[in-house]
Amino acid sequence: MTADRMDVTAVLLARLYRIGPDGTGYRRGLRALRRAVLAHAAREEREEFPVLERLGRNRRRMLGLEVKLAKELAPTRPHPRVNGELANKLAMPVFGPADRCRDLVRRWRTGA
Repeated sequence: MTADRMDVTAVLLARLYRIGPDGTGYRRGLRALRRAVLAHAAREEREEFPVLERLGRNRRRMLGLEVKLAKELAPTRPHPRVNGELANKLAMPVFGPADRCRDLVRRWRTGA
């Protein structure tokens, strides 16, 4: 995903999170996010999947494990001021655990 596309997606996600599903403009924002995600998926299928298919099975398996680890460490909510690959990698160890603690407290308070 290009930096511009990541910026747009992060801003849209943050806006939707702030607005909430009952807020004004939520559906419009959701449609914009859908368009951005579909465009991203189409580009991945066109440009990235062929490259991945050329990699060996072991390398693809290793990449899969790296993605699983990143998911475990990643923040659980959008942080629109953190954009770009380097910024995301630096922020992940801070925002990921902080978001998970926040989620845990929220679940504890609501009894969910």
